[in-house]
Amino acid sequence: MGTSPSGSGLLWPRARGRARTFVRRYLVLWAFVGLMAGGFVFSVSPTLASASPSPASASTSPAWTLRPGCATDVAVGAGGSVWVVGCNPVHGGFGIYRWNGSGWVGEPGGAFNVGVDSSGNAWVTNDVGQIYRWNGSGWTLLPGCAVDIDVGGSAWVTGCNEVNGGFSIYRWNGSGWVGEPGGAIAVGVDSTGNHPWVTNKLGNIYSS
Repeated sequence: MGTSPSGSGLLWPRARGRARTFVRRYLVLWAFVGLMAGGFVFSVSPTLASASPSPASASTSPAWTLRPGCATDVAVGAGGSVWVVGCNPVHGGFGIYRWNGSGWVGEPGGAFNVGVDSSGNAWVTNDVGQIYRWNGSGWTLLPGCAVDIDVGGSAWVTGCNEVNGGFSIYRWNGSGWVGEPGGAIAVGVDSTGNHPWVTNKLGNIYSS
């Protein structure tokens, strides 16, 4: 049994992390709404400062298709299963939706972050740091506390306990959470589950 990302005695860091996520998403959402209301027309450009990751060449860039709905987080599984966290506030965060090929199907519960495993099942964290995994018909509560999650061949989270660099990093071993070195505020992982990428509170990017 692995260790568990714990929030014990750390209510302030947990609340502060959730507040940062909440404020960041609403600032972006309301800025967008304000621009649209003012008749502002814009195009999305991948051009960034020279210190940032370079955009792909035009020949390899995807053609974007606008989909219905509104979302604050999105994840895609290896089989193409797409889940989002919506924009509608509900108990636990925001509504959870699954793409059925032509539209969004609402699922029970509320979340802040979502990841999707190779079987197409979503893993989510909610506004109090609880971690849930979709079992095909409902949500299974998992141990631990997390502020961010991603799922490839295995699930990785940033916990609720504050450390140097952000929050502790944990990997799911099938029955519990195993602590990994370092601290981060966001995590992503490849399809094997063995190569996570993280960012810390200074904006540094690390891969394993």
